[in-house]
Amino acid sequence: MNKRTSALTVALATLALIATFTLSIALPALAQTPGLQPITTANAAQLTQLASMDDHGDDINDLAFNAAGTLLATGGDDKRVMIWDVSGAAALGSRLYSFELDDDVNNVTFSPIGDTLVATGEFDEAYFWNAATGQQMSVIESRTGGGVPLGFSPDGTLFAVGDEDADINVYAVAPDGSIGDPLISLEGHDNTIEAVAFNATATLIASVSSDDTVRLWGIGDGTVVVSADATAAPTEAEFAVEGTPLPPGFPTPTRAQIAVAEQVFENGRMLWVQPTGQIWVMVLEEEGSGTWAVYDDTFAEGDVEDDPELEAPEGMQQPTRGFGKLWRENPEIREALGWAITPEFGYVSQYEYHPGGTMDANGTFTAGPGFHVLFSLYAEAFRFDEATGTWELLVEED
Repeated sequence: MNKRTSALTVALATLALIATFTLSIALPALAQTPGLQPITTANAAQLTQLASMDDHGDDINDLAFNAAGTLLATGGDDKRVMIWDVSGAAALGSRLYSFELDDDVNNVTFSPIGDTLVATGEFDEAYFWNAATGQQMSVIESRTGGGVPLGFSPDGTLFAVGDEDADINVYAVAPDGSIGDPLISLEGHDNTIEAVAFNATATLIASVSSDDTVRLWGIGDGTVVVSADATAAPTEAEFAVEGTPLPPGFPTPTRAQIAVAEQVFENGRMLWVQPTGQIWVMVLEEEGSGTWAVYDDTFAEGDVEDDPELEAPEGMQQPTRGFGKLWRENPEIREALGWAITPEFGYVSQYEYHPGGTMDANGTFTAGPGFHVLFSLYAEAFRFDEATGTWELLVEED
């Protein structure tokens, strides 16, 4: 991004309308800023300046609103990131927080959902804050200087950034903005990463580089799907899930991208499967396998989300909402899983269902137990067997 060398102040321009009007195009169901009107083609000519903030002492290089439109972040050559209250006309432009970094700030970006803010610039880190509270949550290594290539997934639970080694590191982002170690490092480019982006369904990451290639990556396993300089046919991980060839008339497997939530426990996991509204409980019995049970998600908005009288051991946490309700109301599940050791994360997963059953001599199919294949947030493929109520980790074939 080119620096705005003359931007010594931040000007907020919006409406000061007296008359009411009817919108010709329906706006998304977002909260409107109290005291202000939505800007449309019908009234844009009436825009006026409502605030001017000159707290930055040098050129301002970037700005961004949070998803709710209530916070504005700015960053500049004064080495500072500032967060401003734009939640209503009364407090418009009030400075909430100011953070000083080691060098010029070139980019500020909000997560598409929530209040996670990331700043990069002429330094070799990316800084993460919870902009609503002003708390710094994480610092990760990134490419040094300039416009650092970075991108959030559409739901804000994943974050990809190019590093000094021409790799792309993918991180999980907790709701509070905290980030752990990379989930995966995507290797393939052999020169500087210039840009990174997720597609709208979070099924692909695209990257471009100074090596003159455009590359597409499948989130499931990090395999290059398409490369501008590829000379061989693309490949993808093959897992032992197909079994014997299906006879004519036998139902074929269903493959789709589905919304999933996942939380890891001391001795297993919980998965929320959006299409069915079910919670899958995976209990670890031995390395790479265990028992699997399915429960309806009975949590409804307004239900108690957690039990304040339950105190988790240090470094662990009590599950909340749907996972928490099932865990609290079923002592056998709580005993089998133990405490949660990660937050609950939502993401889009590759999913397969392989029907089971028999085919008689007349070609009549009788349905029977089948199996599911689901990819975890951590790029693992699991098989869930309906006949045995078990799960197993699938291992990539050589």
